[in-house]
Amino acid sequence: MADNSKLPGGAFQVRTDFGAPGYGGPCPPQGSHPHRYLFTIHALDLDGLDVTAESSPALVGFYLNYH
Repeated sequence: MADNSKLPGGAFQVRTDFGAPGYGGPCPPQGSHPHRYLFTIHALDLDGLDVTAESSPALVGFYLNYH
């Protein structure tokens, strides 16, 4: 389970593609070639998204791209 103790007040983590909140980190197969990872930061035109901790990654992505 994700540790929310270091997040700003009112912030929470939603479910990831792993099925639980929190960062799962990269995990390429052993012996695989080097992988490249991209991190994206979104600036929104509103104070927050209408999501809960149980919202799917797809819903969060939809709202991020809409705003």
